[in-house]
Amino acid sequence: AFSLNDLGMVQRIYRNDDAGERSCERSRAIFRRVGDNRGQAFAASNLGRFAMMRGDYARARRLHHEALSLREEVEDAWGVASSCVQLGRMAALMGHEAQARHFLLRALGVGWETSIAPVVLEALTELAGLDMISGEPDRVRETLEAISRHPALPAPLIARVIEIAGDMEPLDGEDGGAWAVRAVNDAARSLIGSAP
Repeated sequence: AFSLNDLGMVQRIYRNDDAGERSCERSRAIFRRVGDNRGQAFAASNLGRFAMMRGDYARARRLHHEALSLREEVEDAWGVASSCVQLGRMAALMGHEAQARHFLLRALGVGWETSIAPVVLEALTELAGLDMISGEPDRVRETLEAISRHPALPAPLIARVIEIAGDMEPLDGEDGGAWAVRAVNDAARSLIGSAP
């Protein structure tokens, strides 16, 4: 079941979304049959990502809520925080800022309390996106600069940081989100330079 779920995510990377979704559905069915709630949550979350990519927000929301409930049941802090990030991201896409902020702050709190740095960084990045919508450019800039310099910054999040920064009004003498690109490059150089 885990292999099918992983296969679904690999198929997604290679843009074979239909096959990827079928693999995750098969994985979820097996996890359900054997009573593995953690596995069911993982598969439901990945199916929610497929639905979100297709623009089927109602299905995505239902699947991410299912994953959240299962993860709460098995006391999976990382999973709870991850589900909250997905629900927050989806609420933001749907224009429900208060709901998005609620889920993202919950993800931030769970990640902070359990020292899950990648989830904290992801929640902060999405909160910066909300701050951008709310017209808080100084807070966005400060948050994104801090995130881009964090040693636990996951590679997939770099593009999101640059995407949000690129939407900002440039300061005098700046070229759009170039400061974010420089900050990420500086962080990468620092990490590469400190590698054994």
